Amino acid sequence: VAADSLASINELSGSQLPDIRPLSLSTTISDRDDAYQLNDIRLKLGDSDLNGKASLAIKGKRPALTATLDSNLVDLTAFTGDKKKEAQQPKKTRVFSPVPLPFESLKLADINLNLKAHRIKTADADMDNVNLALTLVDGKLMIKPLNATIAGGTLALDMNLDASNGKSGALDTGLEIRNLEPSALPDLKDEISGGKTDVSLKAKGAGNSVAAIMGGLNGSLLMKMGPGILKSSSANAATSDVFVSTYQLLYPGAKGSKDTEIQCGVVKFDIKDGMATTDRGIAFATNKMNIVGSGVVDLKTEKLDIGINPQAREGVGISAAQLAELVRLGGTLAEPKAVPDTKAAFKTAVSAGAA
Repeated sequence: VAADSLASINELSGSQLPDIRPLSLSTTISDRDDAYQLNDIRLKLGDSDLNGKASLAIKGKRPALTATLDSNLVDLTAFTGDKKKEAQQPKKTRVFSPVPLPFESLKLADINLNLKAHRIKTADADMDNVNLALTLVDGKLMIKPLNATIAGGTLALDMNLDASNGKSGALDTGLEIRNLEPSALPDLKDEISGGKTDVSLKAKGAGNSVAAIMGGLNGSLLMKMGPGILKSSSANAATSDVFVSTYQLLYPGAKGSKDTEIQCGVVKFDIKDGMATTDRGIAFATNKMNIVGSGVVDLKTEKLDIGINPQAREGVGISAAQLAELVRLGGTLAEPKAVPDTKAAFKTAVSAGAA
């Protein structure tokens, strides 16, 4: 099979495929044991490639595909949207979408896939040395494992998603990231240097949308960050603006100063029924002060209520009088805001400690 572009088969596929050029596919097909056997698969789509073998059984309750594939490059950027166009869209008021997910589509076929790829390219980050084992049986999806290197670090993901009723999904997932370099991510490359980060996430939830799953989530999140520098040129960037504005409220003398040196940091949340709480589980040491935070993130409403307390460090020429008493981080996940609000921040810290 050959075509000038993937979009050439839009009418045949019944979908709107991107204009990726060119497309070529070759394989040897044989009919064996109630299944079609595809050997010596060679697919080229633009710069992407897939090679391997597969079998397709069509006589059961649903089609069943078994495939073992390897690739030098899988480029998904054409399928994941244009980030420049997304940036021009009106800002979203919520991070977690309430739009129902198409769980019924997971019951259309059974899949057993093993994929090894030198690189998988997405709009957000590239994953190298990818090893993926995926099974889908009667709407029950399992990824165990997904191992890869990403942004200079390693990623390991296990996930179970039971959508066998076709209407909602029950999610159970674990994610471990080690030695990730934030500056290697496209959105952060101009905002931070250093700051190697570890992430550990365990989460369970159920619902018919991302918002519903997050609204009833249970689990834990732990992030650890090593020495790094937040660049002063990033003060107006979306991903770091909140940190910079919070830091300037905690230490008014920081306004107009140069880069902020972070010596280490940790963020720890326990999550129960969609409420993520932390009791002094937010802690950062900078070259000027220590920062400790307690509070609540309501994953149902996406509202933040976190009290942050600055502490002067000895020997750096800053006294407690030069620092704010407490600063409150409020607003929502989509639009977080830092304001000096001693009473509200104090109540937040107390409530988080009680939780």
